Amino acid sequence: MKIQQLKYLCNLAEHGFNMTTTAQTLNTSQPGISKQMQLLELELGIELLNRSGNKILGLTDVGAEILIKAQDILFTTKQIHSISNEYINKKKGVLSIGTTHLHARYSLLKVINKFTQKYPGIQLNIFQGSPSQIEEQLITGKFDIGICTKSESFHNQLIYLKTYPIYRCLIAPKEHPLITKKELSLKDISKFPLIIYDSSLSSGSAILNAFQQHKISANIVLTATDAEVIKSYVNSGLGVAIIQEIAFDKKQDINLDKRSVDHLFSISNTNILINKSNYFRSHMYDFIELLDPKWTKVKIELQAQKSI
Repeated sequence: MKIQQLKYLCNLAEHGFNMTTTAQTLNTSQPGISKQMQLLELELGIELLNRSGNKILGLTDVGAEILIKAQDILFTTKQIHSISNEYINKKKGVLSIGTTHLHARYSLLKVINKFTQKYPGIQLNIFQGSPSQIEEQLITGKFDIGICTKSESFHNQLIYLKTYPIYRCLIAPKEHPLITKKELSLKDISKFPLIIYDSSLSSGSAILNAFQQHKISANIVLTATDAEVIKSYVNSGLGVAIIQEIAFDKKQDINLDKRSVDHLFSISNTNILINKSNYFRSHMYDFIELLDPKWTKVKIELQAQKSI
């Protein structure tokens, strides 16, 4: 049994058993992957993959069990490399961060600038996804650090470090009645076409929940996953919108104005997510402390002990 074979198995599952995509991702050939899977099955004496001709349909029952162990082995292999790299060269390596569009676009820029100045030899990989996707990739070891609001699920394998709050605001064209209104209510907002985040994101679901709890029907005309897209549609006159305050820029959004809606919607908190089993190199601790100074190495380790 080879690590390479387990890597092929895990990547096949990750890419929905699409052989073409898997081969492209691993920079290898489809026949090469097929051969290694057959050799692995021959060695184990079982079928891991359900096939129909040349097409892979999915995993067999035993294949699904072995996939979990294969993912554990690859995760441990990554940790071994991290330990050796920490001793060989503390300022070289790769740091993979999973986050949402909001943080990638607005929150992380200053942090990344400071980090790259201190660690020019560390390659930063930024991946965007939903909170649930970020959690899944942290568990498998694809990401080193996750930055997002908390999803509805909770994973015992992860440590959640609570950081800064996310405040929301209503944006609209300048002099819009909702901007100039003295006291703003959900009922006032419901009278106008509204653009919000998709309900798969916590920012979207929080807004929908607020209207539903007060039994008010919102006139939602569009949902999106990107603040820049939302602002462009508000600019075009399609409606007003509710976004995170950090996504509004007075210098760039010159045709729009904003007002706080913190009294109408619950405030979300950003969380830094890490895998309990992950070996943390010194630059990872530094990145987290740059993002939120209260989370020092000592406090992170204490939090990790509490969650065991």
